[in-house]
Amino acid sequence: MHPTTPQSAGAMHQRPTPYLHARPSSPYPPAHQSAASAYRPATPNARGQYSASTLSSLEAQPAELDAMASKIHQLKELSIAIGGEIRESSRVVEGLEEGFESARRQLGGTMRRMLRMAERTGVGWRAWVGFFAVLAGLFFWVWVF
Repeated sequence: MHPTTPQSAGAMHQRPTPYLHARPSSPYPPAHQSAASAYRPATPNARGQYSASTLSSLEAQPAELDAMASKIHQLKELSIAIGGEIRESSRVVEGLEEGFESARRQLGGTMRRMLRMAERTGVGWRAWVGFFAVLAGLFFWVWVF
């Protein structure tokens, strides 16, 4: 909404703010002004000389562009490095996933074979669990002491 238009039917007209008519101190236009009205033309005076402010702003532009190009190059290198890290992390995660899946299949097969062995001997699985618990306790006792 423009500052000179009323906000409601009963509102009074507001006075325009001074920044709308002030000359910009930056070479970039404010968001509410068009680019054509914000820039001063870089034209020489009658003797063909440019103003000092125009010359200094024109001389500063290549340095600003070089600095910006350097920062863009750094950001590009950083994004490429991040992409490489993401690809490498994805490969590692896929490898871990395959390893866990392989371990799950092996443990499942081992468990089935142990249950079949327990059924053939006629001893229940609780007895085998107790036997392996005692065996693990014995190994722990020898390892600690």
